[in-house]
Amino acid sequence: MRTARGTVKWWRDDKGHGVIACAEISPWDIWCHFSAIQVHGFKALSSGQTVEVDFSRTDQESFKYVARRVRPIPERARS
Repeated sequence: MRTARGTVKWWRDDKGHGVIACAEISPWDIWCHFSAIQVHGFKALSSGQTVEVDFSRTDQESFKYVARRVRPIPERARS
């Protein structure tokens, strides 16, 4: 498993999943299910949000990587 900082490319609340872009593995993206998000309460992400993601290889549909744990990074901690 690897850890990197990434940006939420898109998120579908109605489906509970989305995609995270990460320069470390570009041009590939990381598929993310809501169950991987490490927050209390409703688990969702927003497009453009910065996150720290633990991910591993997968052969899921057209994705080569899947998120195992995702931690949103507060705006004040991004700089």
